[in-house]
Amino acid sequence: MIGRWLPGRASWAGLGAELAAWQDVGAQPCLWWRDDDAVAGTPALDRLLALARGHRVPVALAVIPAALDRSLADVLHGHGDMAVVYQHGVDHIDRAGGSARGEFPPDMSSAALAGRLREGWAMLADLPAVVPVLVPPWNNVQPNLLVAARMAGYVGLSAYGRGAHMACGLRRIDTQVDVLTWRGGPHFKGQGRLLRQLIAELRLRRRQGRLLDPVGILTHHRDMDDAAAWDFLQALLERTAGAAAWVEPWLSMQGGAGIAATPSLDFDMVSRPAWRRSGGALLEG
Repeated sequence: MIGRWLPGRASWAGLGAELAAWQDVGAQPCLWWRDDDAVAGTPALDRLLALARGHRVPVALAVIPAALDRSLADVLHGHGDMAVVYQHGVDHIDRAGGSARGEFPPDMSSAALAGRLREGWAMLADLPAVVPVLVPPWNNVQPNLLVAARMAGYVGLSAYGRGAHMACGLRRIDTQVDVLTWRGGPHFKGQGRLLRQLIAELRLRRRQGRLLDPVGILTHHRDMDDAAAWDFLQALLERTAGAAAWVEPWLSMQGGAGIAATPSLDFDMVSRPAWRRSGGALLEG
């Protein structure tokens, strides 16, 4: 029908208009991709990595150390040329004792928590391309966790919702656009809602001059049972090709000064990170 409003097309057109507005100011927005709860090689993970490789877009896998299966290392060594690994807590068990879930009790001492984090880091020793970035389960960032992560030597922390900033000596870079919604069980949030959210985040950065502040896309491959979620992800990668810079934020730093607008992502260089000490000790502190 002539004149009929098609929300999907209008939303993609809106994204195209926002990307064009960035081009008008001589910039490309930075996007980045984090996928949570990885523990093993699965068909869904293969599909995720195939998308990353096919579009030459890096993906950061937030891995749960205590649930790690050897098959994940096999998959990453064989097929993960566009994947890096972050540490997703230690065992991803809720101990918060309140309405907001979290793995680490708020009254746990920072020193004890730092030791616990080091235990989790050691469990990731057989994985390639491990970056010392902590992803707290349920995105629960307590003050004691920030102090502990700094004590343990992590360089970054990633949760959900905020823009890039420094927190307790850590560079915190969050995701803002979750492909799934969680009320009533995980399911696809919907193309229209996701694109409106993404466009709003991009527009805010452009208007405020935060041109190097990346917008994070969050996925959970283990919970993406809806074909529409995968279709959206593929369409997003296709439609942003050449118009946005997809980065891995911590590896694309230039001397710690900021996030590179045109990063050099040589993942062979981080197959054995310089910050991993021999013997599996945690980090250069």
